[in-house]
Amino acid sequence: SDIGAHAASGVAEAGDGVDAGLARTAIRQALGDISPKLRVLFTQHYIEEMRVADIASENGMSERLVRFHLARAKRMMRSALEKAGFSKELLP
Repeated sequence: SDIGAHAASGVAEAGDGVDAGLARTAIRQALGDISPKLRVLFTQHYIEEMRVADIASENGMSERLVRFHLARAKRMMRSALEKAGFSKELLP
């Protein structure tokens, strides 16, 4: 599945005046720049809208560790999007 396209569609809908094609490209690049583990957790929570408890159970980690990784992934994604010229507010 194309996580970047799926993520970008939601982000592009949320951001007024955002070029959806550019947003998709930026999100694909940002997702590609984070570790596979962070990418999975970020996708499960922010794209698939899974609850932290469910993510923790599915990935064999504590809820606290999931929240820590989600915060890190979100910071990294926001930073990458800002560098690409997008507002960090594009992400939830």
